Amino acid sequence: MSPQTTLSACLTALAALLNQNATPNAEITRRTFFIVSAVQRLQRAFDWRVDTLSDTVSTDDEGLADISEFEFGAFPSFSYVGPGDQNFGYTLVAFDDLQLYGQGDRKYALIVNEDGEWEMHTTEPNTELTVVFYSSPDVSSTQTAPFTAMVIAKGALIYYRQAQDPEADVGPEEDQFRQEVEELMENQERRRPQKFAQTNRDRTGGGIGDTS
Repeated sequence: MSPQTTLSACLTALAALLNQNATPNAEITRRTFFIVSAVQRLQRAFDWRVDTLSDTVSTDDEGLADISEFEFGAFPSFSYVGPGDQNFGYTLVAFDDLQLYGQGDRKYALIVNEDGEWEMHTTEPNTELTVVFYSSPDVSSTQTAPFTAMVIAKGALIYYRQAQDPEADVGPEEDQFRQEVEELMENQERRRPQKFAQTNRDRTGGGIGDTS
């Protein structure tokens, strides 16, 4: 089993791709958003079964929901956040952008607090939410082809470039990321149990020279 890929390791890898020694404090929440988005994209690219769990939480007067008891891996990943009828799901935004929205906009953001736990902030105070989340989003702890910090960082770099300039040419970054993903897929396929071809003898049970 491979060690879990941590948020800190991914932030360090993304900083290295940007020719920085460390992540500026003012950039941590924004880059965390890009990293989580990259992990979700990687999950969609692989045919891996990931269990989902459903729970309800209530937000406080500030719109903060306590998700500390949820069984996340290194990264949280949600398939639905919103009312119980699941008709008006909330949209994930960067934490720094949450202030641009008000009550009724149905937005949520994620941040790591000082204790190293994930927090969910929303635009909706005093509201009960249904949350459907992936119980093991950090596949590097459970799968044969791990998502390394650098692979995740290369995916996050694409979102980072696009946030800097929506018209930016991210073709080179996209090519590098896809190459990494293809290598992981090939690794997964090599480790998959192989099926052997079945001959007529196997199917009929006949022996050599048997003409019946």
